[in-house]
Amino acid sequence: MKNKQPKYKDFTTEDFLEDEFFVMWVKKATEESNQFWEEWTKVHPHKVPALMEAKNIILSTHYKKQDELDSTEILEMYEQIVKGNSTQPSQLGTSSNNWWGVFTKIAAVILVLLVAGFGVYHMNQQGVNALSGETEEVWLSAISPVGKKTTIRLMDGTVVKLNAGSSLFYPKRFGDKYRKVILKGEAFFDVAKNPEKPFIIETGEIETKVLGTSFNIKSDTTHNKVQVAVVTGIVEVSDKGGNHIKLTPMEAVTYDSKIKNIEKHTVEDMDAVVGWKEGLLQFNKAGFREICERLETWYGVDIVLAEDFKEPGAYSGRYANQSLQNVLEGISYTSGFNYKIKDKKVFISN
Repeated sequence: MKNKQPKYKDFTTEDFLEDEFFVMWVKKATEESNQFWEEWTKVHPHKVPALMEAKNIILSTHYKKQDELDSTEILEMYEQIVKGNSTQPSQLGTSSNNWWGVFTKIAAVILVLLVAGFGVYHMNQQGVNALSGETEEVWLSAISPVGKKTTIRLMDGTVVKLNAGSSLFYPKRFGDKYRKVILKGEAFFDVAKNPEKPFIIETGEIETKVLGTSFNIKSDTTHNKVQVAVVTGIVEVSDKGGNHIKLTPMEAVTYDSKIKNIEKHTVEDMDAVVGWKEGLLQFNKAGFREICERLETWYGVDIVLAEDFKEPGAYSGRYANQSLQNVLEGISYTSGFNYKIKDKKVFISN
């Protein structure tokens, strides 16, 4: 846990939701963890909105209980905040880094005492309290397990189709200014029109803003990619770097979170992008590993490759509402391998 704290400064809402130390604090806070997060939000105020969104979602959904960290680990993380902050004095024109280190430690103690004394710390414009758990919003979650697809109708009339292995977090009631949801995985959105209240989807480091349209969003964490493709209407896609790109039908953007690059391009075959919602499984010069990953998610199975298995080359093919056996039969015939299906496992060999 010694190196855990520094990564929080780059966390998105989705990252907070998956972090066991953060979830444990929300579900079962201790004096030490309260002190840690109080101080962390003071040092990183720009991350408060993401932190609060994750906190609200956790409070309104069921999360698995995590093992508790001991006070020593928490104190080590707390000390790293102060150490991390002590590297910032150059812009203030001070002559001694040591003086700044002492100042930040004193300031940290004062801030903790102030927060403890007042007892209330408002974290955002809606008046949500980070420590007491008070919130004006109730968040819900919809999870589509591997092997299944799920359709959700939100309270504003928006229809969301979740692909297998995807999750959607959304408020029970939307606010007055906008409609915001958080997506992990892939989904097709048919957004109900409301010019007065934009619809916003947060997907990692990408935000997609619309008034009323239909489009597909795919977040591929394995390859650090997010793709937004528009079927009807106009959407605006923004990243953390300040880029704002407008998309019209048959246009898409792909964002690479590893190199922080976003590119706009034309969609030649929209079925290849959104066909999944109608049961169309399509491969376009796909490598064998990609094929296996998609089959596992699509059908909810585990694929086991023989130790001496030699992977075939790229493969292209289309399958509309076909069984796993029919798909494997087609791929194996072209790529030259043998397969055996047993329960929820597929064994592949040359």
